[in-house]
Amino acid sequence: QAVTPQIAQSIAGKTAQSFAAFVPATGAAALVAAAPPAAIGATKAAANPADIAAATPSATKAGPATGSIEKVQITAVVPNVTGAPGDGSQSLAAALQKELSKNGLALTDGAGGQSYKVEGKVAVGADKDGKQPIQIDWVVKDPQGKKLGTVSQKNDIPQGSLDGAWGKTADAAAAAAAQGILKLIPGAKTP
Repeated sequence: QAVTPQIAQSIAGKTAQSFAAFVPATGAAALVAAAPPAAIGATKAAANPADIAAATPSATKAGPATGSIEKVQITAVVPNVTGAPGDGSQSLAAALQKELSKNGLALTDGAGGQSYKVEGKVAVGADKDGKQPIQIDWVVKDPQGKKLGTVSQKNDIPQGSLDGAWGKTADAAAAAAAQGILKLIPGAKTP
């Protein structure tokens, strides 16, 4: 457990390069080229969806006793979204699950306890001149429950426009939020 995914990835890369030296020349280049890059660590500050960096779709970890390297499927759970008017709670949760899944995260119900958790909270302000401020905060927590960061979205909407079905608004909000959320999850693939 003391070996982080980044350290294990570094060891795997060096091992692949060393092994490639023993393989005939045609196979060596393919082995080195196939070695995946290191995963990105967690960002602790609030995420800005515009600041996107590349990362690998899964982390690695050392095997139990042999020191072998194995792929670890990154899983996430979106347990609920609270505070949204209309069908926003269900629509936002479903749309975010779709976006995370589309970007390589396996979704789970959270029963296993080894999944990253993404909790959504919506706050809609009072009407002013026909407009309402809306804020959606997505809090990302690691499998142990430690907060990794928050992705916040703010906008002004026409008063009452989200009191019914969210439809494509939920899809657009989830697509934008997923970029920042994926950046907070170590080893997640970012769009």
